[in-house]
Amino acid sequence: MDFNLRQSIEDLTFGTPERLVGLVAWRVLDSIISTVPSGICLVATWMLVQPVIHPGTPLDIKGLWCCVGVLVVQAVISYLSSHRLYVLSCAGMSDIALDARLALGEKLRRLPMGFYDRAGAGDVVSVLQRDFETVTNYGWDVLSQVATIIARLALALVVLLFFDWRLALATFAVIPVAVPFLMRGFHTMGESGEALTMASQEATNRSIEYAGGITTLRAFGMAGASFDALKRSFEGLRAASVGREAASRPIAVFGKAVIGAGAGVVMLTGAALASAGAVDPFALLVFLLLTLSVYEPIFTLFYYLSDYANARAAGSRIRALAQEEELSEPAVGEAQDPASADVSFEQVSFSYSDDADARLVLDGVDVCMPQGKVTALVGPSGSGKSTVCRLVARFWDPTVGAVRIGGCDERDIGAADVLSRVSIVFQDVFLFQGTIADNIRMGRLDATDEEVRDAARRAAALDFIEALPQGFETVVGEGGSTLSGGERQRVSIARALLKDAPIVLLDEATSSLDAINEVAVQQAIAELVRGKTVIVVAHRLNSIREVDNIVVIDGGCVVAQGTHEELLQSCELYARLWEEQERASVWQIV
Repeated sequence: MDFNLRQSIEDLTFGTPERLVGLVAWRVLDSIISTVPSGICLVATWMLVQPVIHPGTPLDIKGLWCCVGVLVVQAVISYLSSHRLYVLSCAGMSDIALDARLALGEKLRRLPMGFYDRAGAGDVVSVLQRDFETVTNYGWDVLSQVATIIARLALALVVLLFFDWRLALATFAVIPVAVPFLMRGFHTMGESGEALTMASQEATNRSIEYAGGITTLRAFGMAGASFDALKRSFEGLRAASVGREAASRPIAVFGKAVIGAGAGVVMLTGAALASAGAVDPFALLVFLLLTLSVYEPIFTLFYYLSDYANARAAGSRIRALAQEEELSEPAVGEAQDPASADVSFEQVSFSYSDDADARLVLDGVDVCMPQGKVTALVGPSGSGKSTVCRLVARFWDPTVGAVRIGGCDERDIGAADVLSRVSIVFQDVFLFQGTIADNIRMGRLDATDEEVRDAARRAAALDFIEALPQGFETVVGEGGSTLSGGERQRVSIARALLKDAPIVLLDEATSSLDAINEVAVQQAIAELVRGKTVIVVAHRLNSIREVDNIVVIDGGCVVAQGTHEELLQSCELYARLWEEQERASVWQIV
């Protein structure tokens, strides 16, 4: 990690250094106020030794009382400044962190889904929790301490120059020698910090994987083996943490030794000047008393070396996430408003990777899905059917070509506006930890209780919901873990029904339903599709026999489209899929 002051300040303030100016200024002021007693003690010492240095000089009692008065005033001012600093440091940095977290949350909402495939949940969680905590706890403290150290050193230099410029130079002569040690420490801590980051993210990913997959692991007797992998990740995290601390120790020790040698330089210089009668004894006494207190802030800087490295590394990871490329948005005032809900793909090619030689999931797809019609997408697994739905919802942008709604390129509409026009029921249903009512109401936040209930009834979910102990107020658990797959899917369908968007995406929406509920949900879907653009991904071909248009996709290409009867006659792949499904329907265990 190279040292870059400007970038460090940006990283340690979440990109808003101007908001920390007041905090740093109060820290510097409070530190200077806290040094006043030391100065007053020096003044009082000077008054007390005057009768000794100059026999016959009376003791300045009035001056000593003035020193006492200054100390009293200093105590009051110090209390007020410390109180103000405490309030600002607690509330101020928390407010800055809150704003930064909210901004990053907005950022995550606008990122293409490909980012999450690449980054992993553990990496994102690590940034949002651990990295923000690290910068909040250490970031402003490091910056304010550095500013305080600089201010105190400058003040000390002015005071010492007033007494004797030669001893002042001797005092500060060793400081530049310590700078290389400090810079080397920054570099070493940066290298060890990278190792710590990787170990931390690995431990987070392993923890999420272990907790999320515990049912599968236990079912296959792999819980112990997987825990060994989790244990190894924790051991790696410990080793990286120890290595990070060990990396800074030699640098800090040598740096402190160099600074500590400064006291010897001052003593030798003072002794030489005193023996030549070139320095006032009291001035030499002042320097001897102040030397270690001058070096104390620099010792503190070495102490903060580890905190700086941690906070800077955390801040750089937050910055990297904040700089991830978002889905493009139209300029303000230039967003197009589609006149209809027709969906069309125009020569759309798409790959989940940016690599030039990456496999195309869709290749030159041309298809029109008119408003008021139901379009079904069928084909072998991995042919690109679900990808079509995700491009319609603009989770990604096509690599080549355009996805249009009402004739408008989705990139000219805006991601949020596209999603406002789309209701989605995917095969992998995710419910948030909350009540069933809350999960259904995500379709429309201002929906009344009666509207939520009606959506559940139309999705064939009302009976099982009312049979639960708390009914609609039942908490479903993380990911909907307390509900069966079919129940989760019906809640998801109710959510889509409540949203009542003009475009409906159904990705295997009835795959987890039994025969009775499938009929009920199909009736609800029939009600939902009136006047809407409906796109259905289906493996069970008998469920889409009556739709308006069936699009057959194979290897990312549209190979045929038409009605069920037309495709049985004209498309060999569709006819084979239908035949295989008919055979499978009578399959039984013997």
